Amino acid sequence: MKYSFCSNMRYTLSKAMKFNKKLIPRMLVYTISSVMLPVLTVYFPKLVIDEAMGAGEVTKLTIIMAGFLLAAILLSYVSSYLQNRTYGDFHEVRCYFMQEYQQKCFGLGLEKVESSDFLNKINMAKTCLYGTDSGFEGVLRELFIIFGAVITIAYYAAVIILFQPLLFLLLLANTVIPCLMSYRAKRYEYSRQEELSFLSREQGYINELMSEFEYGKEIRLYNMSGLLKGLSGNLKEEIQAIRKKILTKRSIAEVSNLLVAFLREGLVYLFLIAGVLSGQLSVGDFTLYTGIFVSFSSLMTKIIESLSRVRADSLLISDYRIFMDTPDEKEGEELSMDTADSCSVDFENISFSYPGSGRMLFDHLNVHIEKGEKIAIVGMNGAGKTTFIKLLCRLLLPTEGEILLNGVNINEHSEESYAKLIATVFQDFRLFAFSIRDNIDISRRGKDVRDAIRQAGIEGWVKKCPAGEQTQVTRLFDESGVEPSGGEGQKLAIARAIYRDAPVMILDEPTAALDPYTEYEIYQKFDKISNGKTVFYISHRLGCCQLCDRILVFADGQIAEQGSHEELKNAGGVYSKLWNAQAKFYVK
Repeated sequence: MKYSFCSNMRYTLSKAMKFNKKLIPRMLVYTISSVMLPVLTVYFPKLVIDEAMGAGEVTKLTIIMAGFLLAAILLSYVSSYLQNRTYGDFHEVRCYFMQEYQQKCFGLGLEKVESSDFLNKINMAKTCLYGTDSGFEGVLRELFIIFGAVITIAYYAAVIILFQPLLFLLLLANTVIPCLMSYRAKRYEYSRQEELSFLSREQGYINELMSEFEYGKEIRLYNMSGLLKGLSGNLKEEIQAIRKKILTKRSIAEVSNLLVAFLREGLVYLFLIAGVLSGQLSVGDFTLYTGIFVSFSSLMTKIIESLSRVRADSLLISDYRIFMDTPDEKEGEELSMDTADSCSVDFENISFSYPGSGRMLFDHLNVHIEKGEKIAIVGMNGAGKTTFIKLLCRLLLPTEGEILLNGVNINEHSEESYAKLIATVFQDFRLFAFSIRDNIDISRRGKDVRDAIRQAGIEGWVKKCPAGEQTQVTRLFDESGVEPSGGEGQKLAIARAIYRDAPVMILDEPTAALDPYTEYEIYQKFDKISNGKTVFYISHRLGCCQLCDRILVFADGQIAEQGSHEELKNAGGVYSKLWNAQAKFYVK
């Protein structure tokens, strides 16, 4: 449901006042100073001309000019100072909205964030936040302009009505028509915004592929430049075609507005010239009314343009609010649990289906894991191994059933308290462009990371780095940074998990970049490190299985087999076939 224009304006102003309490008082003082300056500017020529063509006293003329000059300097300074301060306030308010948006993103489940439709929704909401002339900051700026212009124009309107009411109606009609045309152009622009958002997201992905280091090898070795340039070119043409239609609508509106303005100005000047020739108006009056009519028309045009932009931005704000209305994942309590203890894990009647997939990946899955048990999870691609772990990590929520940790539903924990209980190394782990130390201590616990570095087997590599553990990972911000190899990067991710010292440890294909022998050595070392903890190993390569108490073999969303390595190796089932295919790497 789209929010109304008035609702969006109330929402924006109430949020702005909440984020910055000085904003409205500064706007009021600025408005008063900015209104007085154009009024003085309009009246000044009349006073000078009437005096010059009347008595012509030099002293009086000097006083008028000096008074105007001092008032103009003072008002200009106050107006300029407050305008700069207020624009800084607008930026600060936008930053608060950005923080609110980012916090919302953190509170959403992974199944939403991985959905293409929801990514479009996120992208639409984001357009409110990353521009100074659109979205929330754009609305605040335009309201700022409108507020001052309305007060000024109210005064001018009173003067014009007293002079000639019919002329006021003419001016009003000539400003409403351009308003409607500008709004139609803005409305069309917004109607194509979602399509542009999707195409821009695709183009951004292609551009990222062409510039990101991690894709460089495949792009060069497979000569993908032709494919990527072609895709980028096609997207560019689609985007340009839409933008061309938007610009055409905008140009028609602008040309029409100019023609209407020309007609309006011509009629006003004819009316005033006739008044002077007939003796009804003095030259000073002519100058005054000319200034008022020109200012009135200019301010009306400014108000109309600002209202048109505000209405268009209101549609973006509505998208933002719809996104913010998305329910957060249910937040539990800040439950405490001794991280030195291991945890039992129970999946009770767990069913799960990815949105839009049309099939149940898990259908009433049940399994019990004892405290301190080491579990290997194996199976073919798509069997549900990684989904099982994502459910345990609360990155996904089950469609049905509950997951218990030490007999407590994991949803009873707050996100922060639950995260402390699990240390993970995923196959698609990420290293950040921070120091080696910060990549390990990403939760900012502040403890010494050297023991984790040693246990992960990268002590020698870290010592060779230019600044030791303070060396930057990647050269994105530091030329002396290091680019870890695949094996070094995975060991660094393992060091991160060791450092966390959580009662539940999960390794999801963490040694995929290592040869089987090095992999087995790491698993043996990790087996000692994780003694007493509840550990899950997920791997296509079965070297870790010999170290585990139990193996769960997943097939078609169910546990097809379970037991020890020796039991399953000789059972002649799925595990036996997988083991026999790989045994040469692990049997000396």
